[in-house]
Amino acid sequence: MTPIKSIVFDGSGVITDERPKETTKKWSERYNIPFDKIWEIVYLKNYYLARDGKLGAQQYYRQSINELRMTIRYKEFVKDYIADCAVRSEMLKILKELYKKISLYLLSNQTEINTIYLRPIIAKYFKMAFFSNEIKMHKPDPEIYEYFFKKTKIYPTTSLFIDDKDAPLTQAKKFNMNVYKFISVEDLKSKLVSLKLLG
Repeated sequence: MTPIKSIVFDGSGVITDERPKETTKKWSERYNIPFDKIWEIVYLKNYYLARDGKLGAQQYYRQSINELRMTIRYKEFVKDYIADCAVRSEMLKILKELYKKISLYLLSNQTEINTIYLRPIIAKYFKMAFFSNEIKMHKPDPEIYEYFFKKTKIYPTTSLFIDDKDAPLTQAKKFNMNVYKFISVEDLKSKLVSLKLLG
């Protein structure tokens, strides 16, 4: 493998521990709304709109609770929503060590709710961070990769793209990036050690 000079991280499911079904179950039990209905409205239909920047945080909240007829304040909605997609403490330790040695970038599908939460915690470790809700493009569409390379000027062949989903990794390969599928923090550590990027 060509020496890695930059790492491109996904956010959801890699830096954060994604458990949206736990929030869905909690709301279903608390508000007596079918699980599948909450999942369809909050985490599919309206999520896709929020991910692509078509719904801001407040709009995402209002549209979801109106469609569900669910009585919950915005702050509580956000608190519950974020509770099951929190930043992994072990990933923060990895980022703290890596960013001193190599250029880090973030390329992540997010809603504005997630972006507001994530940016203050992780932005300082990345040379550039790209959130789908802000640039109105999402993985695995090729346009977001083209946009990413145009903005960063990094070389695909000397970059490592880390994601937990197959489709973004497959697309990254088409752009000649080295890829790694995230399975666990420990497995990622082993990979980075093997690349001599972690001590």
